[in-house]
Amino acid sequence: MATNDLVDFRGKVNCGGGYRRWEELISATAAAPLKPDAARPLIALVVPPSPFTSPRGWGYYLERPFEGVSYIATVLSNSGYRVKIVDARFKPAPLAYAAAGIRGADAVGVATFEDGFPFIEGICSLAKEEAPLRPVILGGSLVTSVPELVMRNTRADIAVIGEGEITILELMAAFSRGTLDGEAQTIPGLALRLPDGGLRLTTPRKQLSNLDVLPVPDFRLWGGRDENFLRQALVSSGRGCHMNCSFCYRTTPRLGLKSPEKLGRELAVLKARHKAEFFQFTDLTFTFSKKRTLALCEVLKALRVKWWCMTRVQNVDAEVLRAMAEAGCDQILYGVETLSQAALDGAGKGFSGYETARAMRLTRDAGITVGAAYVIGLPGETREALAAAAAFSSTLGTPCRVKYLSAIPGTGVYSGAVASGIIKDELAHLRGILARERGAEDDDFLNLSGLPEDLCRETYRKIEANYVPGPYGTAALVRDKRLYAYPDRPISDTEVNLVLEEDARLCRGSLITNEK
Repeated sequence: MATNDLVDFRGKVNCGGGYRRWEELISATAAAPLKPDAARPLIALVVPPSPFTSPRGWGYYLERPFEGVSYIATVLSNSGYRVKIVDARFKPAPLAYAAAGIRGADAVGVATFEDGFPFIEGICSLAKEEAPLRPVILGGSLVTSVPELVMRNTRADIAVIGEGEITILELMAAFSRGTLDGEAQTIPGLALRLPDGGLRLTTPRKQLSNLDVLPVPDFRLWGGRDENFLRQALVSSGRGCHMNCSFCYRTTPRLGLKSPEKLGRELAVLKARHKAEFFQFTDLTFTFSKKRTLALCEVLKALRVKWWCMTRVQNVDAEVLRAMAEAGCDQILYGVETLSQAALDGAGKGFSGYETARAMRLTRDAGITVGAAYVIGLPGETREALAAAAAFSSTLGTPCRVKYLSAIPGTGVYSGAVASGIIKDELAHLRGILARERGAEDDDFLNLSGLPEDLCRETYRKIEANYVPGPYGTAALVRDKRLYAYPDRPISDTEVNLVLEEDARLCRGSLITNEK
């Protein structure tokens, strides 16, 4: 796919025929949101906790509002529905907290991720026990990747497959009319539990390409925090990825893009609304198109905020990196993964070790912090490559993350492990190794490299010892963000210390308890 000159899909109509009206509804209510209507259903959206921990300076990433649930909540709220986000992360008893939070809701939505299946099982059961006729709707990456496995092993009624903004509006309109049972099988993008207990997948929903139709995500709907202050905001300029790595699952496989102008307006709102001083882009390959990246940098430069992104080593050059630095780019995460060319090729990464070293040098020359991500356990890994990765992490390839290879549902690694018998029980895999993964050296892992486990763990420790601090990992980094975004609003020593203390607390993660 030739993408280097692609900027956006503005003007493109995402939906045709009768489904065009849902896209028009999203656009219209983004411009003029409707007030909550007491006659409409109350929808509770549950966010599961995660066992993941984070390195120093990254704690906020585990706790802040994120776009997926925010977009679903926003399109519903803008259309007049009453919405409640039940965030079970960082709660001492997350399942009990979520069960109390959904009490009285007319419909329950649950976000699904690969590390949260035990919680998802539990909250679906509790929701149905409280109100057997109330619809329980799943959405997100896990149920999209293995809908039949998840639906057959939970008490959920419906799953939204892929993007959910249009699908949830169509679902809730039918539910509000009392015609959901009769209409559900005609709504694209669903997995349905049938009256006889069977399952049916409806016609796939077409993915949005022109994301300018979407509203500004309303992070205020998360509640429980000072809505006027969101120091770090998790945002995106697009969805999907133009590559297909063997270990990475993409809920939206094709590219969907916001125009630079749309992104600029959105981020300006978020900065003003929340006094945001740092944006973390969750795009999988922020710099996939040079022309688009340069246009985005012009927008970001005008906003005066520091920011972070992920990208691929072959999608940068000196001109792009210089523009990113001038626009406030603070750190770039590169998916280095491994220095074994056989492992890179097997994973479908599409680049070489030479390109990796080149990107690291150019990034450092531009004054941007390198944050390399490493994966241990890939097929094709060698002893020599592991030793080289450990050495590289102490020089050019300073790491921001190292983890063991995960067999995530929907990926080539997962399907291969199932086919070969390495994963003997898919349900046990969801309930076990994936639900326990913390991103720590002592994690259980599926070692597909053929190398001794002790060697893999030793390499993990060596790379981890070279971690570069995250965006909020030191007092100097905290001060820098505020000074850049708000030079007339200095940050006090007390506030700096509070930020560092919060980071230390959040880095330990939102552990799932053994609730019954």
